[in-house]
Amino acid sequence: MNTSNNTEKFIQIKQILIMLIVIVGVSIYLYAEYDNAVTENERATDIARQRYSELKEKVLEKEARLDKDLSTLNEEHRKELAYEKTKRDIFIAGVRNGTIRLSIPVVSSCSRIANGTDSAPGQIDRYETRAELTPAAGSALTAIADEGDEAIRNHNACIDAYNLVRDRYNVQTK
Repeated sequence: MNTSNNTEKFIQIKQILIMLIVIVGVSIYLYAEYDNAVTENERATDIARQRYSELKEKVLEKEARLDKDLSTLNEEHRKELAYEKTKRDIFIAGVRNGTIRLSIPVVSSCSRIANGTDSAPGQIDRYETRAELTPAAGSALTAIADEGDEAIRNHNACIDAYNLVRDRYNVQTK
């Protein structure tokens, strides 16, 4: 019986050793797979970080170029407004001091009656009658027109800036 017990114990020990070897082998395999997964994850993370940095750099460069172009556009607009203001100031000064005279066409019903023509509204004088504006009225009308011109220039500058940004960032326009 002793030998039979010893044989059974030997078999049990053998089975336990085999199970331990299998467990150690599986553990080593799983650890290696885990280590490979961690390494792959780190590699993928590094690639993603590198790609992110490259894309971020490209975006920053693109934004810097756009900012420079918008600044250039803004400076050109500012210069245009300053030039037009100088022209306007010179013109208004000429109107105020009388070196530039402004007039508007007017309808003179007196000239039609004096010529013996009908004063019906459909007829036109053969000679254009003009009324000269006072310097104050000429300056006021010029200022109104200039304000409209400046609003149009500002609007056009805004459109130019919008188009610049749209062309740079909107893929559909390319």
